[in-house]
Amino acid sequence: MAANNELEDFCETAIGPACVDFASRIGADEPSRLTGGTRVGYEVRLPSAYKDAGERSVIVCAEPFDDEAFTVKSSRPDTPDQLRQIALVRYESLKDSSKAAEETMRIRASIGESLEALRESLSNRTS
Repeated sequence: MAANNELEDFCETAIGPACVDFASRIGADEPSRLTGGTRVGYEVRLPSAYKDAGERSVIVCAEPFDDEAFTVKSSRPDTPDQLRQIALVRYESLKDSSKAAEETMRIRASIGESLEALRESLSNRTS
């Protein structure tokens, strides 16, 4: 159960803010929270300027990997059912508050870089 709380906390401090930043950069509505299952995360619905051939949204989530770690993954709008790993996070790295803040910021930056690359790719297709 503690692992679920850590996933929820991580989702609120790293994934949520990165998704809000991404949504604002592409002119999307506020991201919606994923519910159900073992994943926690957010879905960003693409604005019409970025939709192409049925593409609708991008998902960023965390899900358990094993007893010691969880993965952070994102989808691409052209392959929504395939999640690509952004990071592997050890639960232990989030226990020490000084290390946890640093680790959270590092992974939030990785999520941001991944979403920025996606935004550039989407922008190039719509230009």
